[in-house]
Amino acid sequence: MAPNHSSSAPTAAAQVLSGQRVEEEVAEVAPRAKVLIISPVFPPQVAVGGGVAVTVGALTDKLIHRGCVVKVLSPRLFNVDFGTSSLYKSFPVQFPTVFNLRLFYREIKEADVLVCPDNTVMPFLLYFCHLLGKPLVFNLHTNVRKLLEMTGPFGRYVSAPICDGFIRSCSNMTARTFTTSPSYREVLQKRGYRVDAVFSPRIKLAIFEVEDSQAEIDEARKLLSKGAVDKTLLIYVGRFSHEKRIDLLARAKPAECVLAIVGDGPGEAGDDVERLHDPASHVHVFRGMQGQARLRVFYKASDFLVSASNFETLGMTVAEANLCDTPAICERATGFDTQIVHGENGFLINYDDSESAREAIRDAIKHKPTAAMIRKVIGGDQRWDHALPNLEDLVLEIADVGNDKSRWGSGPLPLWIMTPAIVFFYVMFWIVGFPFNQVTNFADRKNPGPAIFNSKRLAPKASSAAN
Repeated sequence: MAPNHSSSAPTAAAQVLSGQRVEEEVAEVAPRAKVLIISPVFPPQVAVGGGVAVTVGALTDKLIHRGCVVKVLSPRLFNVDFGTSSLYKSFPVQFPTVFNLRLFYREIKEADVLVCPDNTVMPFLLYFCHLLGKPLVFNLHTNVRKLLEMTGPFGRYVSAPICDGFIRSCSNMTARTFTTSPSYREVLQKRGYRVDAVFSPRIKLAIFEVEDSQAEIDEARKLLSKGAVDKTLLIYVGRFSHEKRIDLLARAKPAECVLAIVGDGPGEAGDDVERLHDPASHVHVFRGMQGQARLRVFYKASDFLVSASNFETLGMTVAEANLCDTPAICERATGFDTQIVHGENGFLINYDDSESAREAIRDAIKHKPTAAMIRKVIGGDQRWDHALPNLEDLVLEIADVGNDKSRWGSGPLPLWIMTPAIVFFYVMFWIVGFPFNQVTNFADRKNPGPAIFNSKRLAPKASSAAN
């Protein structure tokens, strides 16, 4: 039978996670704070950027409604031009071309604060912020070291430590560095990172407390299970990428269950997941990213969320599913172990051993947590994110720092050290990345300018830089 999620009012747990019952201390800043966001992905690029893309979109909306002027810059990735988007404008390729560096310098000069998720041009953004006396807020969303270690011996022993040291150096020189979960913060601190705060996931969760009709939920269950509505329905939601280890889910699935795989991903990784589609074994792949409102119905139609990923920094799908009263069966890994209380709102298992994972899933089905149990975990005062600050508040607290470098955490390096270092890095970037340089030679160098938002007019208007 399909789970019944349709008629209840927003729960106390949902209100906590969506921020309705959290007393927020709103920073007193100028009502027209200028916030610049330079992101490696656009919000439409969820298939590529995952939680980073969602966070950028949610943060932009929150800041707009707090009276800020927000400018968003993001590159084109995977030969897809999102520069025509009505909300977000792009710059050609995520490399430090002269064109891009001039654009970054000009926009940082006009901003009160720069917000930057994981980004390959971070050293140059950091240098301009130090040069101009502007604070840079660094959001660490991705476990890049773990990602590179999964690529093979070269990645494990060469690329991963070099890249990790590079990102660590940048994070320790920013005004503030934030991340997504206490467990990932602990991982970063053990590596020598300075992490100032963990921000609340509430910025992305409010939509998952909205009610849906039982008819919608039943229809979604028929779709996901391909008519096998009486079988236990397991659902994976997210990007199709190798590090998510989606193939382990298909191997561990008990024969009496249905596995629905929902999401998308670029290139070979996406194709590999699509090849897991096997209706005879009740494994159904639905390729294509879904909006959050649609995912909400999918969660409610499913019996369990499943994930074998072992590199998450948080794992937003667990929080989303729990708000829909759906428990999770996830890998015992960073991010998931922050959120899941074993046996109460989900289960932590080892997917590397398919046979033991299969039995663990069967045991989880027998002891499935009730909606009341899940609400108790995610709505309690001891909930892991109960007192965490909102990301928009953290950004606005520093937006009024301006030229006050004394509040920059560890403080900037002297320019006489930083300038030759950045010149050396620039030269090495192009020597090592010369083949990629050819790509930028053919890129469209016309500057579309950033999108400009304000609280009175949500539609973007052309910037002076674009004219």
